[in-house]
Amino acid sequence: MRRAALFLLFAILLSSCAFIGNSEKNVREMLSYPVCISASTEQEIPFEFKIYVYENETLFTFTSPKTLSPLSVTKNSDGYKAKYDGLETAIDRSAVLAADALDLAARAVKVSPECVQKTEDGEDVLLFSIDGIKVLVYYNKDLKTISKIISEASDQLFTYQILSVERINT
Repeated sequence: MRRAALFLLFAILLSSCAFIGNSEKNVREMLSYPVCISASTEQEIPFEFKIYVYENETLFTFTSPKTLSPLSVTKNSDGYKAKYDGLETAIDRSAVLAADALDLAARAVKVSPECVQKTEDGEDVLLFSIDGIKVLVYYNKDLKTISKIISEASDQLFTYQILSVERINT
């Protein structure tokens, strides 16, 4: 009887570990590049944007507020370049920090060696951390969607409501 109870306990623990592993695996796969992430954030000015994350480059486009819609920013090894209504100029990272922190989060999830998980309000909350970058990902395992990402960059916290995550076909 005792042996059966012990076996049942191990079976339950192993099955819960499988679910944890699946959530982590699913999130890492969803955020692996090339990927397009649509998000909204509320900073001093709330805005919606998309990031197109490739291995060596990221493109930021802005959808709201409407005044930002002609703006796009490309980030690569040469730095940051903004285009607005046909004009192009190099910009400092601080100009797009709120959007760039989501790019850093996606990249940190991909390479983070560890993941710590808990469940909160029916969602798995996964903590990824590498080189001082901490990322919380809220994942609904039933819907297989990411609802929120909280990322830290330059000693600031950024919270993103995730509108969609889509693979980019290259």
